[in-house]
Amino acid sequence: MSEVPWKSCRRLTGYPTVTWRMFVVLRWFEECRVKEFPFVTVADVSIPYFGTTLKALERHGFIFSSPGRDEVCFSITGVGQRALRAYSKPPRGMGGREALCPRCKSRAKEQFPHSRGVWCTECRRESVRKYQKMKAARRAGAICPCCRERPLHRTSSGRLRGYCRECHNSKERARQQEKRQHHE
Repeated sequence: MSEVPWKSCRRLTGYPTVTWRMFVVLRWFEECRVKEFPFVTVADVSIPYFGTTLKALERHGFIFSSPGRDEVCFSITGVGQRALRAYSKPPRGMGGREALCPRCKSRAKEQFPHSRGVWCTECRRESVRKYQKMKAARRAGAICPCCRERPLHRTSSGRLRGYCRECHNSKERARQQEKRQHHE
């Protein structure tokens, strides 16, 4: 069986919540129906908590149980087929947006431990570069906000500090002196 298109549970409008186990079992019943076995027994399926899953599917009306000669047989219903088609579509990304990057529309969005990023890695890096370049250009001729006389200090790497060299050094000396007094 192919991979389940989502993790844990999924809820779609007009359908009950479906777990990944329910989806796998529903897909198995549909495969059996397509192979000309509409009623099947469930002796050969190895899914944990299978009985609970069957009861949930039957409660939602996705499958139908029928007493057979030896044991109970099950079949997928029309409602189950519609639900399977709806849940087979890949889930949409955060806030209804696709899982593809909106800028390049070809690469997947960056994946973080608890969320998905806004863009793919390459587009995010390009955006950061553009922002830094714009910020540097905007502040290139800026005057020190402390003394309002000298231009901002540019470091050897090309970055601009928030103050001119003299104001930055005097603030650093004051910070060090305050730190020494605090520890005494």
